[in-house]
Amino acid sequence: MPTPRNGVYIVLGEMSLITFAIRRSAKMSSHSHQDEDHDPIMTNFTRLKQLLMTVSELSHVDANTFLNPFLDVIRSEDTTGPITGLALSSINKILSYELVSLSTTSAASAVENIADAVTHARFVGTDPGSDEVVLMKILQVLRTLLSSSVGNLMSNESVCDIMQSCFRICFEVRLSELLRRTAEHALMDMTQVLFSRLPQLKETQGGSALAIKKVSVISTLILYSLLHKRRRERKMIGGSRKSKISPSNVLANNVSSHSPTNVNADKQSLNQQEPVKVTVTGNIENQKNVIQSTDKRIANECETNSPEVDSLKVSDRSSECDTISMTSEMEQDIQDDSEMMSKRDIDEQSDNSELSPQIQSGAEINDIASNYDIKREKNYLVEPYGLPCVRELLRFLVSLINPRDRRNIEGMIHMGLSLITMALESGATYIGNSPSLLALIKDELCRSLFLLLQRENLSLFASSLRVCFFLFESMRGHLKFQLEAFVLKLMDLISTDAGRYTYEVKELALESIVQLCRLPNLVAELYINFDCETYSSNLFEELIKLLSKHVYPTAGSYLVHILALEALLSVINIVENHCNTINETGVVVAQKSAIEKGDANESVKGNVASQDSSMLNASCYDLPLPKELIQIKQRKKLMQAATEQFNVKPKNGLKFMQEHGLISSPLQSTEVATVLRENRHLSKKMIGDYIGDRKNQVILDAFVKSFSYENTLIQDALRAFLETFRLPGESPVITRILETFTNHWYVCAGEPFGNKDAAFTLAYAIIMLNVDQHNENLKKQAAMTVEDFKRNLRGVNNNADFPEDMLEEIFISIKNEEIVMPSEQVGQVRDDYNWKMLLHRGASKEGVYKFVTDGRYDQDLFLLIWGPTVAALSYIFDNASDEMIVQKAVNGFRRCALISSFYGLTKVFDSLVISLCKSTLLMHTPEKVDSIAIMFGSNYKAQLAARTVFSLSHRFGDILREGWENILNCILQLYRARLLPALMVDAEDFLDPTGSISIMPDEMANTKSDGSLLSSFYQYLLNPDTSSGRSDKPEDIEAQERAQACIKECHPEFLVTESKFLRIDSLLELIKALTFGSRGAAAHETLGTHYDEDAAVFFLELLIKVVIQNRDRIQSIWKGVREHLTNLILSSQYNFLTERAVVGMLRLGMRLLRREEMINETISSLQILLLIKPSVLRYVCKQITFGICELVRSNVTNITSVSCWNTLLSFLEVAGAGAKPPSASQIKSSPSFDNSGGSFETFETEKFDTGSTYSVADSEYSSTSQPSVFGGSSHSISQNLSMFSLPFSTVNSSQITVAETSNTGASTNAYHGRNFFVVVNKDGSDSQYNLSLSDEINKHDTRCLTKSCETLGFLIRDSAHLTPTNFPGCVHGLRVLAQATANGSVNRYNDGLTRLEPTHDRKNVKSSKYKPAKRSKESGNAKKRMQSSELIQQHSTSFDSTYSEPNIEDCYYGVSMQLLDLMHTLHIKASSVYESAQGSSPSVKKANQTPIKINAHFLWTNCWCPLLQGMAAMCLDTRKDVRNAALTNLQRSLLVHDMQKLSALEWEACFNQVLFPMLSSLIGIPNNDASTAFVNIEETRMRAAALLSKVFLQHLTQLLTLSTFTALWLTILDFMDKCMHADSTGLLSEAIPESLKNMLLVMVTARIFDEDTETYGDKELWTMTWERINLFLPNLQEELFGHTNLETRNTVSQPVRSHSTNFESTDEQESTKLDENG
Repeated sequence: MPTPRNGVYIVLGEMSLITFAIRRSAKMSSHSHQDEDHDPIMTNFTRLKQLLMTVSELSHVDANTFLNPFLDVIRSEDTTGPITGLALSSINKILSYELVSLSTTSAASAVENIADAVTHARFVGTDPGSDEVVLMKILQVLRTLLSSSVGNLMSNESVCDIMQSCFRICFEVRLSELLRRTAEHALMDMTQVLFSRLPQLKETQGGSALAIKKVSVISTLILYSLLHKRRRERKMIGGSRKSKISPSNVLANNVSSHSPTNVNADKQSLNQQEPVKVTVTGNIENQKNVIQSTDKRIANECETNSPEVDSLKVSDRSSECDTISMTSEMEQDIQDDSEMMSKRDIDEQSDNSELSPQIQSGAEINDIASNYDIKREKNYLVEPYGLPCVRELLRFLVSLINPRDRRNIEGMIHMGLSLITMALESGATYIGNSPSLLALIKDELCRSLFLLLQRENLSLFASSLRVCFFLFESMRGHLKFQLEAFVLKLMDLISTDAGRYTYEVKELALESIVQLCRLPNLVAELYINFDCETYSSNLFEELIKLLSKHVYPTAGSYLVHILALEALLSVINIVENHCNTINETGVVVAQKSAIEKGDANESVKGNVASQDSSMLNASCYDLPLPKELIQIKQRKKLMQAATEQFNVKPKNGLKFMQEHGLISSPLQSTEVATVLRENRHLSKKMIGDYIGDRKNQVILDAFVKSFSYENTLIQDALRAFLETFRLPGESPVITRILETFTNHWYVCAGEPFGNKDAAFTLAYAIIMLNVDQHNENLKKQAAMTVEDFKRNLRGVNNNADFPEDMLEEIFISIKNEEIVMPSEQVGQVRDDYNWKMLLHRGASKEGVYKFVTDGRYDQDLFLLIWGPTVAALSYIFDNASDEMIVQKAVNGFRRCALISSFYGLTKVFDSLVISLCKSTLLMHTPEKVDSIAIMFGSNYKAQLAARTVFSLSHRFGDILREGWENILNCILQLYRARLLPALMVDAEDFLDPTGSISIMPDEMANTKSDGSLLSSFYQYLLNPDTSSGRSDKPEDIEAQERAQACIKECHPEFLVTESKFLRIDSLLELIKALTFGSRGAAAHETLGTHYDEDAAVFFLELLIKVVIQNRDRIQSIWKGVREHLTNLILSSQYNFLTERAVVGMLRLGMRLLRREEMINETISSLQILLLIKPSVLRYVCKQITFGICELVRSNVTNITSVSCWNTLLSFLEVAGAGAKPPSASQIKSSPSFDNSGGSFETFETEKFDTGSTYSVADSEYSSTSQPSVFGGSSHSISQNLSMFSLPFSTVNSSQITVAETSNTGASTNAYHGRNFFVVVNKDGSDSQYNLSLSDEINKHDTRCLTKSCETLGFLIRDSAHLTPTNFPGCVHGLRVLAQATANGSVNRYNDGLTRLEPTHDRKNVKSSKYKPAKRSKESGNAKKRMQSSELIQQHSTSFDSTYSEPNIEDCYYGVSMQLLDLMHTLHIKASSVYESAQGSSPSVKKANQTPIKINAHFLWTNCWCPLLQGMAAMCLDTRKDVRNAALTNLQRSLLVHDMQKLSALEWEACFNQVLFPMLSSLIGIPNNDASTAFVNIEETRMRAAALLSKVFLQHLTQLLTLSTFTALWLTILDFMDKCMHADSTGLLSEAIPESLKNMLLVMVTARIFDEDTETYGDKELWTMTWERINLFLPNLQEELFGHTNLETRNTVSQPVRSHSTNFESTDEQESTKLDENG
């Protein structure tokens, strides 16, 4: 704070208060005012007042000048306590206001004077209360002085005086508790000030001996005094009365009895006593006089540390001061103790440490203590205090907590621990910078603390743990093996049975472990410094094992077990924090990369720079790489195994080391010696036996030479040598070992004796002396004396004697400290040896502590700790009742999951998920499924576990592997309990009007029941309230609501929707688990497991949804999914799982066809649907047809391959029309797909052969496979059409053969020779007039047929959808559908499967789960569900939804009419479709084939001919309206303008492949046959014959160019003949002649008969014509031409042509009428 400007007035005010109090005192009231001039105190105040009146600022006055009057009052022995208190308050105010400025030259001397005066304060005691007030003010002034800015100017002696005064007050038991606690707090503040100033203090070389000695002597005196329990007697010097002193006299160190009776007696006599004089420090000036009068008995008691109390003399009022006396014996003991402490400091400090000076005598202390007057009189240079006073304070505090010192009582140890705690809290960071302070910490402090940990006092134990924590928190870099010993000690306390240590001790030890584990990177440092060190213990691993063991309570969750869990979680938290840091900043990611490359140094320099400089002596730059740790750990395991073998037989152990590369082979003596020296786990006895063997002399030499004995006394060298092994008992072995030792020591020591034999003899004598002095097994006899020892060694030093002083020193050393062999160490001797070895290891290179500044070893730590931690968390979660503890376990699960995800530890994460899934109580199905929700909603921990496991799977699903199965099992239980969201139980469906159905079963079977009356009655008796399987209790309803709310928070649907973000490995495991759960009944039967169809369907739907979500990377998962769906689809019996597999395949196909690279693969997969068994196909055909419809609608622009279209449209034929599917061998042997994109292709055999199912002759599409009936075909037609074959159009060898009608070797060109081929059936019947694609169409479903027609209409009516790639498929599909609709509904299913319920309410529609075969036992328990195959949306408007019998016929009529319209539309669009594509791709080139030109011939072969055949086939329908509409459409199609492009050969093919087969079939229909449904067939024949005539006449000019015209004409005449003979009503008898007349007149007019261009046999055309006509119309020639010859026959043609024209008009009118009606 700033110095006040009114300092003069402050001092004047304080002076006035003191002078007024002096005048008012009883002592001054009897004197006159003139006497004040003779009072030095008043005189000094008067002079100071006069001086201050002349100055304006206090800074103009010397500090000593205005302070001395106040200090004189404090020093005066005649002032009373209140006056002294006023002076002390004034000094405190002056210091608080900083009136003593640092800038003044006298500040140092002023501060010294203040410290001296206050610490030697004297006053006349009045009453105990007032006296303690003065003492409290003394403490206040001392604290203020040390804490002020000018306090830094004090000397080491002054600081020691201040601390001494506070200690005296604190340890005086006669003072009140308040005062002693105040003194303790003052010491706390002063200690904090001193240690917080450590960075500014210097290590001075010439520290003050007084400061060190004062603290040492006084502290020892206090320790002696407080141990005396007998009341001290006080004597009044110079007086006749003896009285008991009041508490105000305590600072004279007069201690009252501790007895309550004596204390009360003292208090009763206080009122009768006169005040006595009190001194603060108890000056030691008059100690000599007091010593002379001290009772020798008291002195002897003090010398022997007796608990008796000294008798001290007490001075009277007139004496100068009350003093404390010490006997000479006590003085000697104090001096001896101080010398011992100083010597111990000297031994343990390093060469750079400052040596403590020798303690001076009491007289010297008195001389210095009495020189305070010199300080008052003049300013002198005072060196500010430094490290010496801090070091001595720390040394005193360390000695204060030494439990082996009997003078240290419990209260003193408590205070020492408190002050050390304060010192470490304030300056532990900087203590390591001082070697002298660090030496005290390493040895004495740590040793005392470890000893205190063995005390049964709980408060001391807790305080010691606190000090240890601060030590290792800040200075563990210097205390490596102390840290190891501390942790091992705590582990021993925790693991020891309760009988030895109390439960509270274990709690405190575990709390300390928890605190250590929370220190950043400490656990990693434990691992790297100990577990990864060859000869250190596996500290971290053992600690983890211990903690995991104590997590499991035997009865209830005690605090110990919770603390053990917290310790484990502390390690987890540290690792998690590192992971979060890396995720947030990314800094450590680069650091990890540097570590992997070996650049660890650069990556940690920045972090190490922020560490405390006291820790930098430990290397943190040479940390091993994580990969190197594996080798280090392996080497350590091998060394441990070798050690075990060595301890049994040394040779085997060394051989094992050689075999595993631990040491060289052959043996190197230096290597073996190093192992024997460094491996502290080797048996000392075995080491002695091995090096004592004569064969191992080289090893012994190397072992001895590994010791350095420069400047080492022989007894010390021998002591160090014998501590490393056990000396064998054989005398020759001992001799050989000692000879080797003495030879080496003799050389190292500079040959101090006459020869080596002298050294050997002396060493042997030392061993014998050690046995003589300390072996209790020897007979009781007089021990060897020093003279005996000298006498035994006379003349052995090369015939001379050893120096006597050396022998005396050796004798004393051996007598006082035994050379203890390792095997003989027990008790304190063993502890001392172990501690000495610990310090030795710490001073070696092994003691370098490696700091870890990042998380480079976190993965190794986590791999060691995760197993016990997860098991502990699971146990705590399942058994703890406290919500806070349960939540702590959940947090532990979350942290472990984060770490597992960060390091990609899939096994760890799977274990977490499995443990949590078990805690959800959803892993097993209860007896009653309805109780799942109630049980789950009633258990808080189950809900918490569910929230946790779903949260973790959502966040860290990337590393989930085997855990998917457990999560899916939990989800299955939620599905059964109806707790899942709609997204997971709704499935896409092609039949439902909404597009989806619910796969949730209506009811779950709770228990198996036989359904009998007795069983129902028995169940009612057992549980009458829940006969329905559900509980209506309010608490159950509330539990169900809680369960629903919990599952809603869990978001299980994210497992599906977010699966697209999973890594591929995790996704594959998820799909694998779903595939396993959705296996069919056959797989379960094979494995002998229970089959649950509901569960299989549920998992299958999840599988499909997951695959759809991951369609962007479908190539990685498609193979397994495809195989699984194939196995389900090809089931031998129908079940709901099969149906959903079919739907799933189609759903996947709809999505995957949008990806160009997956089109071929998808179509290939969809071909599996064609292999479904017919018994199953009838039940899934609706899903297939409706699904294909949706697939085509959504992907019509994506499918550009002919083969793909052929496959898709084949589904419409097989599922919609009932065409038999191909065999499996044909599917597998289908050619690979061509995904050429926009080019259109010819259709060789790209669709698979249908085998025996289809008997469609190649004549339907190809002139090569269907030769002309007249024995000839165009070579060009054969060449072009040989490349083309529509789907399912290959000739089956079982049905069709090729018969050769000419001689062998005849030309196969039918049109250029008379020899030709005729296609016949096996039975010999002619098949040339067959218009059907197959001789068999199976039963079909009406809705499937309608949907197939709708799908084709979608493609055909939209020009954008109709392309050359799908045109042939549409053609073939129309023909197959037309064949299926032939004659109405004769080919539909009649078993009721096509019936639709007259309602569209999903909830009321139940499935019968079609049972085509007896269901398996497992699936028989499944309940009714909503059956999607019964929920068909009626897309077509041509029939009613109720599907009554009449409506079905209307439906088929409408479908037939639509097919005709589609054929006609397709016929019209054929030319434009191909011509539009010809511009971009004028030709199509197949592999190894010539390009195909798009021309009229190509259009006829691929488009027009098949469509005309289809129309012609429909002209054979039993339904009159369909026949008439077909004929009309056929006529319209033949008269299309584009058809005029056809050549004569194509028109010839039209007669052979369309018109002739149609007429042949019509003629073959019986007339008036009741068994047939044909009505007015004669009218159809008449129109067909008229159409034949019309086409012939219209294209007569082109037909005349044919070489086969005569054969064509004769065939027409044959059909006219057959029509005449098939007439039963007379219609044909009238129409045929007229048509024939018309044709003849036209031919005559065209002069076709004028020249014989072609003959049949040897007859002319005219002759052959009338020969054939005369067979059925013998009078026609005469009627038409009379007897005219060929030249005049053309004249009669005009009337006939008119008739023909009228007929044509009539036919066109009829066609127009039919179009309007149709």
